[in-house]
Amino acid sequence: MIGLARALARGLGDDLAGVDFNRSPTSAALAHSFKQWVHVAVVDPAITLVANFSAIPAPPGPVAHRLTALVHAGDVRGHVRRFEPERCAMPRGRSALRFDGNELTVVRGVHRLSIDEPALALRARLTMRPVAPPSVLRHLGVRGVFHWAVVPRLHAAGIIEHAGQTYALTDAPAYRDRNWGSFCFGDLSWDWGYIAAPAGGPPCSLVFARLMNAARTRIIEQELLVWWDRSLLASLRDRDLGFECSGAYDGPLTTVPPALALCRPGRATDVPQTVTVLGASSRGRIEVRFARAATARIIVPNDVPNDTRNVRNHARPGITTIYESFGEASIHGRLDDHELAVTGRGFFECVHA
Repeated sequence: MIGLARALARGLGDDLAGVDFNRSPTSAALAHSFKQWVHVAVVDPAITLVANFSAIPAPPGPVAHRLTALVHAGDVRGHVRRFEPERCAMPRGRSALRFDGNELTVVRGVHRLSIDEPALALRARLTMRPVAPPSVLRHLGVRGVFHWAVVPRLHAAGIIEHAGQTYALTDAPAYRDRNWGSFCFGDLSWDWGYIAAPAGGPPCSLVFARLMNAARTRIIEQELLVWWDRSLLASLRDRDLGFECSGAYDGPLTTVPPALALCRPGRATDVPQTVTVLGASSRGRIEVRFARAATARIIVPNDVPNDTRNVRNHARPGITTIYESFGEASIHGRLDDHELAVTGRGFFECVHA
């Protein structure tokens, strides 16, 4: 049985190796707006950890390497830190990356995450094994080029130390994705979420996303991907889906980094209290509901053109605010021969320009 599990892990690792690797811009014309980031989330009943490793151009200087960490354990705390390029490694063509002492590696299909963030009294040493194959969405319809590779479900084991407490994890649901392409922050808005059944629950995980123009007057595309056990059960797109958001959170927010809270004064947001995604096709019907429990906001500057004479270096001035919400979720419906009745935890991210 152990040998079979290792063989399956190696097979999933081989699948992932074809899509999850560090990239560089394909031309000098695209270099000014080329971005890539790797997003990891570990969702345990006692603690949720989100780590985002990003490499974003910062003209006229070098690429900015940033690690954003969020921890939800009763409340939400977060921190963003920028690293000098010489202290970072993202070798082209490989999955491994290192920002000073923070690392994410993949060896023989096994992912290892090491995080040390003194500002949050946070230390994590986790091993994550994929239990569902990756999926890739290429050439998403933004102004520019954008690709998205998803590893929908991993089992995480190890230790998270935070604020004087130690959390021992065994088979906690985890998620990983990689985004890369050439586009400008401020050119689009999006809603995106991830839901996973708890350890010992149904072998189900789910990702949904909706891309819109900056004014949110036009839906560019939307999708809902559902995995069951070790296979992609369904992929619903565009007309198969409907999104409904209700309520608007207006309470206090953790802002990352705190100094940029001055750029978003007040407490009014359009962060929804609940998000419902309805899907229907010849495969069946599904209803996904996410209920917000806690929210943080991350503020990032929009791209700064390094040559205003070049129309390709288009950028909207100002900042982009990314809202990350943690909460409870449910999945109900029937797809093919699978009856879906799943409750779990997840997160929802919205960028509403």
